Amino acid sequence: IATKSNLWQQFIMQNQGQSKEVRVLTEELCLMIELLSHLLSDSGIGEAACIPDCMIRLSNETSRTGDDKVVKAISVVFNHLLAEMNVLLNNKFDDISPCLVEIGEKFLQRWTKTYLFPDIAIHRNISSSLWQYYGMDGFILNRGNPNFITNHPISLVLRKIICDLTYWGFEPGMAKLCCEILLQLVRRKEARPVLKTLPEWNEFVQRCSKRDFFPRVSDKIKRKLIQAVFQGISVNSHGTLQEQQSSYETQCRVLTDPLAERLQHIANAVNTQKNNPALIQEIISLSEIFRGLSESTETQTQSILFSIVYPTLNFWKAVAIQFQQEHSVIIRVLKLFTSFLNAQLFFLESPKDQEVVGQALVFLQSLYEVSAKIFSNVEEQMKEKLIRHILKLVIAIVGGDTVSIRSRNQNDYNAQVVLYGLQIVISLINEDIIQFPKLNLTFFDALSVICNVYPDQ
Repeated sequence: IATKSNLWQQFIMQNQGQSKEVRVLTEELCLMIELLSHLLSDSGIGEAACIPDCMIRLSNETSRTGDDKVVKAISVVFNHLLAEMNVLLNNKFDDISPCLVEIGEKFLQRWTKTYLFPDIAIHRNISSSLWQYYGMDGFILNRGNPNFITNHPISLVLRKIICDLTYWGFEPGMAKLCCEILLQLVRRKEARPVLKTLPEWNEFVQRCSKRDFFPRVSDKIKRKLIQAVFQGISVNSHGTLQEQQSSYETQCRVLTDPLAERLQHIANAVNTQKNNPALIQEIISLSEIFRGLSESTETQTQSILFSIVYPTLNFWKAVAIQFQQEHSVIIRVLKLFTSFLNAQLFFLESPKDQEVVGQALVFLQSLYEVSAKIFSNVEEQMKEKLIRHILKLVIAIVGGDTVSIRSRNQNDYNAQVVLYGLQIVISLINEDIIQFPKLNLTFFDALSVICNVYPDQ
């Protein structure tokens, strides 16, 4: 890999990126890097990803001589990924195969799951060199060293993600991989303090606060990036719990204040620019960002994110009704409500939980009142999507109530809201619409959950 990577970079930098030699080298690098990624680590599909025992034994045997072959193999791929980024920075975008870039991302995905801050409870015989290079001890011992921080593998992973989102964000598979790796990183509580020491992370967070961050990526990917950002900034190892929460809230407000301005812009433009495609796209993009905010909810951040998202629900209800002929807007608002309920109802106690469910009820009532206009002259496929997302909102209400049932009697108010939502759906179902398998599955999922949660009603 090292030899072929050097040749590959030389050919491209000599303006021979479209030559037969580069195509052959690209195919060989794809094959070898993918093979090496499978040798070095498990996929983790269906179980916790682990470093194979044979790799741990090899690392232990070779590290005694100061030449750990496992670390060396990983470093070789990291060097190739640095070469890829160097080529892109030299404006050689057209000379790089997206397949090679994607293979590199898949390697990082496996490596992040297994080698980064390895779980000592699972890998009890892990070698000292793997622990030194990729474990928390190595970071703690060297965090005062700027060169160590700059060259830390997390720094490389983050730079690679930013680079690929910038240049390859229009590739759905590539962008999805980048988001998955980033979410893997921020969901590892050990990784968050390390991330916060990196200049690249702070630049990434600031970039995500801009109006049109990563313009090549879809709104769905932006939602996942926002989720990763708000989870990643949620840990501050300094000060008391109250000070940590105050610090998190301050950072949240810095990132969400521009969103409030965008909401105000939409509110001002709704009556005068209702048919403006740019305004509709802005509504869709912003709703996805608020979904990302909702989906980033964790135990220690729940109350802060609630205070940011909940006050906007009235605005989103009004937008959905105002744009009742724009079905994509209604679906996005339904998704936002569903995400918010899924994230927050678990944590809320009475009366806050009923306030949130009340918001959902008012939204469902408003939709029902204009349902004749919403569903007139609409294609069956779009009608199916609308009904399915109403059902998902109903399931979200029930899902939150399954927790509250443990501590109090069945929530009659929630049951009434769920029944109301179900009546809306049943009134819209006909012989044509039940031909869609997804709708049938969602309907009977909802029915099953409702019967389990409210057996007496």
